[in-house]
Amino acid sequence: MKRILTTHKKSESIPADMQILTANSVTNSTPTETPFLKGNIGLWYYRIFFGEYHKQDASFLANDKKFAPWLQKKCNPILEANLSDFIVTSDSFSEFIFYKDHDPTKNNYNIHLKTIYPGLVCGIGYEHELGFENEFKLGFSFDHTTGLPYLPGSSVKGTLRSAFKHNGYPKSIIQNWKDKPGECPDALKDKGELIAQVLLTTDWKKLEDHIFEGKNYSNGDPIDTYHTDVFIDAFISSNKNSNDFFLADDYITCHQNRKDASLSPFTNPNPVRFLKVRSDVVFTFGFRLFDIAKDGVVLFSAEIKKELFKQILLDLGIGAKTNVGYGQFEEVKDPNPDSSKEEKVL
Repeated sequence: MKRILTTHKKSESIPADMQILTANSVTNSTPTETPFLKGNIGLWYYRIFFGEYHKQDASFLANDKKFAPWLQKKCNPILEANLSDFIVTSDSFSEFIFYKDHDPTKNNYNIHLKTIYPGLVCGIGYEHELGFENEFKLGFSFDHTTGLPYLPGSSVKGTLRSAFKHNGYPKSIIQNWKDKPGECPDALKDKGELIAQVLLTTDWKKLEDHIFEGKNYSNGDPIDTYHTDVFIDAFISSNKNSNDFFLADDYITCHQNRKDASLSPFTNPNPVRFLKVRSDVVFTFGFRLFDIAKDGVVLFSAEIKKELFKQILLDLGIGAKTNVGYGQFEEVKDPNPDSSKEEKVL
């Protein structure tokens, strides 16, 4: 599967139904329109929305009867965006590929994972608040170019590395594959001898340094850039929701009495609205991985790395608020059953 970004030379004309709307065109649109349709949600969420707010006069902002409906109409379209408006099947846009097809012969590996309830939250540390009721009060992580939610490769790398800080955890995953062959990944079903060798000979601290620091497994010297493992940004690749919606809102309900903490359990809730990726949305995690070998003998294969990474992501999740259930996934064997079409990003 290829994810392709639309790019145009200056001399080319962009089809009218695929134009990314500018801030001016959004400002002139009616509140019932979806302002970012086939455009950039991230641009709307962080720039255009605030730009429209600052153009309103003080009397309008102070009038709750007028401002509250206006704010609601500005927030709702993002919840009604269809993924198909951003991922299209067109052969005319093929200049930029986000990640290569899954091809172990070229060291390219993809993992397809589907969000489960309650969904995925990422980037909530970014500032996004005006101080009004019922707005989206937390930030969100949108790719700058496509405007789609994404997980930075650095976040994927950090999540995976954190698993190596739990003494014995990565080894326990591989030990479980050996002890329970039924739970062994399909790609490793016939690799029993290699799995046994990994359990017997692997120095897990050296393996951590090799994967995450780019150090030679044998002597600790730096590996050249072209042969270090690479963690690629994870993007949405398909949507299993029948209505094609892929974003939703949710609430954190705080019960906090700032004057007297002992009264917090009896304090009225203060709901904080935030944005999330719905469940049943498929993300593709891309990697460029290399075997660890010595004297021509593979000590730890790239395939085992990939399967280990997948199990860590399934166990620990990724993103914000994983301790209360967000950011959890299940594996998807075939993210795009219609193999005759390539999904591409508009």
